[in-house]
Amino acid sequence: MKKTVLFIGGMVALVLLLIFAWKFAQTNSNSHKKTSVEAKIEALNWQKNGKNGEYITKKDEGMITTKMEGIVQTDTDCSPDSKGISRCHNKIKISNKKEISVINIHNMKNYSCFKPGQKVTVEPINQKWIKVIKVN
Repeated sequence: MKKTVLFIGGMVALVLLLIFAWKFAQTNSNSHKKTSVEAKIEALNWQKNGKNGEYITKKDEGMITTKMEGIVQTDTDCSPDSKGISRCHNKIKISNKKEISVINIHNMKNYSCFKPGQKVTVEPINQKWIKVIKVN
């Protein structure tokens, strides 16, 4: 009787251990997958970034947690690559008096850069990406 109870208890413990190990392995493998937002951003056609005055930009410095208005301060480092894509660096003073900097990946021949003094709205997409929309 005691051997049967010990055997059943051992089997239950083994099954629980296997379930735990499987869940742990599943969680770790999912942590390396990209979120759907990141996957969509990486799949963007950067030639079309800027259509209707809306740009997906990569956050360089600063923090933004909610949609705000801002004023573009700078537009630098706009040399295009072999495909005509520029990675312009922009500093934007946002309405909470702080400053963020973004990298605007776009083709200047298709959609113009931000101009110093230009009003924009900035909206976080996630920790790495920000949507910037030209107001004027």
